[in-house]
Amino acid sequence: MATIEESAHYHLGVDVPAGDVITLDTHPEALDLISNLDGFTSSYQENLGITEPFQHQDESWGYGGVAKVVGSQLVENWVSLRYDIPDISEQEEPDHEDLLALTTSMSLTMGVLNNMLAGREVHGEIRTLPTDPDRPQLLTVDLVTNRGAKMDSAPIYAKIKPPLIRWLDTHITDDLSTEVSQIMLNTYSRLTTNTSWLGRAPIRRELWEFPVALRTARDIHLDVPGNATGLDPSQTGNFGREGTDEEYRLIPHNVDRIPQQLGLMAGVVYLGQKALRES
Repeated sequence: MATIEESAHYHLGVDVPAGDVITLDTHPEALDLISNLDGFTSSYQENLGITEPFQHQDESWGYGGVAKVVGSQLVENWVSLRYDIPDISEQEEPDHEDLLALTTSMSLTMGVLNNMLAGREVHGEIRTLPTDPDRPQLLTVDLVTNRGAKMDSAPIYAKIKPPLIRWLDTHITDDLSTEVSQIMLNTYSRLTTNTSWLGRAPIRRELWEFPVALRTARDIHLDVPGNATGLDPSQTGNFGREGTDEEYRLIPHNVDRIPQQLGLMAGVVYLGQKALRES
């Protein structure tokens, strides 16, 4: 990773092995900017019918205060947003309102950061942000949130950047695939109930239900329970072009529900986190 194409605007992480917290580290100016977009955040709230407003305190950040703001352990003078993944597995009637507030808070924050990274306007203005001077942007993630569970109503998109491609070139192993499967299982299992169905035994998820195929650095596939639900390389652009040093996209297939979305997010984020720590 000697060449840094883009200094990082943010880093994503997931607490291992539990998969119970997703982190986003960035410069505090990004949070200040979002705090000044009240009209923007309130329109999201209204359109999605989220009951709790967007909060801006360190102990209560995002819709309904779904995250906490602490000092970053990665980058000096940065902050870390810690999004707790609620454990609803034992609830008889889980409150999916909390999940919508969680993913929408993530979606809005990453959307602002991704626009700044790409040089696009944020609320009608091109804005800049102090970046990580020592580490590149390894990947970006976009979440789309919708109320209800319809076909493709909770998609997730990721861009795999050249530094992560180069890391994967020399680090793909069966053990890495298993690690990604395990973190997806752990996160997903927190978000789905274990109640019995039609009098059968309680549902217990198994590792084989979360297959990960890391074929090459440009051909990776992550799947979670569903109807062929997963993340796969886009068939356009730089997919499969081995030897090229350009980013490519992972796009969703049949990601209908938030547990699927966040399970896949934990998996792809784990790849970036592993590369960041070992590079």
